[in-house]
Amino acid sequence: MDAKNVIEVQMLGGFEIRLNGKPVLKPLQTSRKATAVMEYLILHHGEPVSHKMLIDAIWGGQRASNPDMALRAILHRVRNMIEDEQLTPMRNCVVTSRGCYRWNPGCLCKVDAFTVDEWMQQAARQNDEYLRGKLYAQVLALYTGRLLPNNAGEPWVESVSVRLHAQYRNALLGLVELCKKWGENQRIADLCAHALELDPYEERLYLEWMLALQNMGREDEARLVAERGTEIGCLHRKVEPEHAGSAYRQVLQADSALDEDLRALVRDLPAETETGAVMCSFDEFCTAYRVARGMQARHGEPLFLALIRITPSRGTGVKRTEDMMKQLGEVVRTALRCSDVAARRFDTQYIILLNGSTVESGAGPLERIKTAFYRLPHHERFLLNYTLYTPESVPATPFAREHQ
Repeated sequence: MDAKNVIEVQMLGGFEIRLNGKPVLKPLQTSRKATAVMEYLILHHGEPVSHKMLIDAIWGGQRASNPDMALRAILHRVRNMIEDEQLTPMRNCVVTSRGCYRWNPGCLCKVDAFTVDEWMQQAARQNDEYLRGKLYAQVLALYTGRLLPNNAGEPWVESVSVRLHAQYRNALLGLVELCKKWGENQRIADLCAHALELDPYEERLYLEWMLALQNMGREDEARLVAERGTEIGCLHRKVEPEHAGSAYRQVLQADSALDEDLRALVRDLPAETETGAVMCSFDEFCTAYRVARGMQARHGEPLFLALIRITPSRGTGVKRTEDMMKQLGEVVRTALRCSDVAARRFDTQYIILLNGSTVESGAGPLERIKTAFYRLPHHERFLLNYTLYTPESVPATPFAREHQ
């Protein structure tokens, strides 16, 4: 990167783009959507982002009059701002190709969120404890707050934010342990005091702080820390400074046991490589529906219900109908995504929950199900029809498909 044209992007604790240390593109901050578009593209640095993916991420679930036009207007505005501010190194920072957008990999920049990843990877490989401690300290200095706080509730931010915060916590506790080894109690106290500004309910930090103060003979200050932790309600019991050691060991043992439980849980969970819809009982479907509705209310994710029914011809036996329903169940499972849920409802019906679909893309999988079903042997004795609707309202005109 040209030393005279350093592009820096702050995403931790806030969002800001700087060129050679000077904030640029400030007018972006007057539009939350414009800011979110830039944040999304930078967070997916170098990755192609489809037009639909970007629309769904920024406008998903919202009743915008014309999000396609709004997105194009935002990108046009960004390019004009770059020209108006004569930001030559940032020209073509957003490129368009075959219906996709991406932050141009050729537009080199330093992104604090990515730097945290890089430094923590280096720390994991570093055998020299002093160099490892230096990397931890750099992470703590760079991590000034959660990722993109103005969009913290968005799904595309939350998962990355949780991962980065876990890395920050690992850096913090790793440095605290090194400071214990080096006998740097004052530094431990300073680290805990600062970290509690970000995580005011972290019980272990209060105990680490109290023990560091005790080691320096500052009992009164340790007592104040204990009172602060008790008052805020983050200590599991009232801890006197002289008993901080036993409380600390209890917390460590509990954390260790929880980590082992988590590893066991991960081993027991279904493989992430499993494909197709989740097939379950109707009671389990109701639980999944309740969760999906909650996610819809929180994030505005599109959500659709589909009901599929087969109608046997007159004289078709119960056994033949049951056999076709089982075959239809397998067709449903393989035609849908792993984020979709389906359950059998009554003798001749399946109900399906489609997550993150539009009416058009929701109908598409159902058409695939219908087509696959009509390729089965003996299908000609059965009519298949479906209806698709949003759970927000009763369908006045369902999307019905029939075949005889």
